[in-house]
Amino acid sequence: MVHLNKLAARRRARAHQVRAARLVMLISSFGPLLTACAILPAAGPSASAVVSQAVQNGQPQFEVIDVDQHVTDVLAAEPTTSLHFRFKGTGLPPEQTISVGDVITVTIYQAIGATISGDTTGTSSVGQPSGNIPPPIAVPDQIVMRDGTIVVPYAGRVRLVGLSPAKAGVTLQNRLKDQLIKPQAIISIKQSEANTVTVSGEGATSLRVPISPGGTRVLEAIATAGSVKSPTYELLVRLTRGEVTATVPYDTLVADPAENIYAYPRDIITLTRARATFAAFGAAGRPLQYLWDADSITLAQALAMSSGLDDSRADPAGVFLMRHEPQRFVQQLVGTPSAPADADGLVPVVFHLNLSNVNSYLLAERFAMKDKDTIYVAGAPANTIQKFIGLVSSITYPAFSGYSTFSTGAGTATAVIATPVVVSH
Repeated sequence: MVHLNKLAARRRARAHQVRAARLVMLISSFGPLLTACAILPAAGPSASAVVSQAVQNGQPQFEVIDVDQHVTDVLAAEPTTSLHFRFKGTGLPPEQTISVGDVITVTIYQAIGATISGDTTGTSSVGQPSGNIPPPIAVPDQIVMRDGTIVVPYAGRVRLVGLSPAKAGVTLQNRLKDQLIKPQAIISIKQSEANTVTVSGEGATSLRVPISPGGTRVLEAIATAGSVKSPTYELLVRLTRGEVTATVPYDTLVADPAENIYAYPRDIITLTRARATFAAFGAAGRPLQYLWDADSITLAQALAMSSGLDDSRADPAGVFLMRHEPQRFVQQLVGTPSAPADADGLVPVVFHLNLSNVNSYLLAERFAMKDKDTIYVAGAPANTIQKFIGLVSSITYPAFSGYSTFSTGAGTATAVIATPVVVSH
C-alpha cells in the first residue's frame, strides 16, 4: 500500500511539472508579440517613431525641425497677421464719394450783379439792386438716383455718383456756366448709407457707423458701436473689405497704432471672443487641453502649465510641438519643404525639442506658442520593458502561486494549493 501511495505521488508531481512546462512554453510564445509592442498599451509613438513616420510609403507627411537658435530667431521675426500690411494704403483717410441713395445738399453762388439769364444790367437773380451780393441759391436736398444723377434747376440731370463732393461741385459749375456768371457750387453729403462701416459681434451693438470726413479708425468705429465687455485678450477683430479679410487680436490694435488703420466705406468689423488653447498629450505631467489668459505664452510656460514631464514615463529627448506653418516660413528653416502644403499654403510641421539638453530650456523660453498648438511628449524606452515585465508577472504569478511541489525523492510529494494573487502594474 505504501508503495502504491509513493507511485501515485510521483505521478502527480510529474503531471505538475508537465503543466508548468506547458505554461512556460505558452508564455514564451508571447515574446515576439511583446517585442513588437503589439499588445502593450502606450500613450503614443516613441520619439524615434515620430521621426520615422515623417515619410510613409515614400510620401513625406510632415516636416520634422529640430529647435535651435536659428529656429527661434526666425520664429521671433515671423510677421503676425497685420491689418496694416494686409490692407495696404497711403495711411490717409479715404476720400468720401457720392453713392447711389445718398442725400446731398447743393448750394449755388453767383457773381455780383448777375442774373439767371446772364444779364448784368438792372437787378440780380433774386431782384436785389445791382452791386449787392445776391443770396445763394439753395437747391432742395437731392437723393442720388439709381442712375447716379440728381436734378438741378437750369442744369438738368447731372451725374455725380463716384465723385467726391469737391469734384461734384466742379462738375455742376461747368453745367451752369452758361446760365450764371462765375457760378460756384458747394455740394455736401448730408446722409449716406454707403459711407459707413458695419460693426457687430461680441460686446458691440450691431449698427452702421458713419465715417467722418476726417477719417474714422477701426477702434473709433468699435467705440461708437458700444463698449467692449469681454477681456480684451480674448477678443479678435476681423476686418472684411471686399473679398479680403484679416483678423488680429484686439490688444494688438491698442498696442500698435499702425494697426489701428482707417476704416473704409462698406467695411465690416466683427468682434469675436476666442480664447487661445493648446493641447498636451502623451507623457506630459497632465495631458489636457489648456486655455491661456494672456496675449501670448512661450513653450516653456505651456509645459509648466501641463505640469512638465512625467518623471516615471516621459522621454525628455522626445518633446514635440505640432502645428501648420506658412510655406514661405518653412522655406526659411529647411529650404524647399518636402511635405506638401494644403489649399491655404500651410505645411504640417513637427518641432522637436530635446529637454535632456539644458540649452533647450533656454530655447523653449523664446519659442512662442500659437493658438491650437499640440504638444506631445514621447514615452521613455524603459517603459516598454517595465510594461513587458508587469504583463508577464500578471500572467505567471497567479499560475505558479497555485501550487508548490515538495520532496519528490523518497519522501511523500505534496501539492499545496494556494489562492492566486493578481499583480497590478
